[in-house]
Amino acid sequence: MNALYTNLCLYISGAYDKMNARLDAKRESGMETIEILIWAIAILAIIALVYGALNTFVGGLLPKLTLPF
Repeated sequence: MNALYTNLCLYISGAYDKMNARLDAKRESGMETIEILIWAIAILAIIALVYGALNTFVGGLLPKLTLPF
């Protein structure tokens, strides 16, 4: 009964909404870290793809290279 009365008092005073907002912010605080990690992995994948494409392209051109002596 005391817990119900406490929640009712918090709800009436508006502190309940502030408490829930604070808890929601705390739950979502880790999402920013996960988002940064996903972006970092995506950028590394793009870099690896570009490196592989350039490496293959240059490797294909090297046998055709002749040096005039």
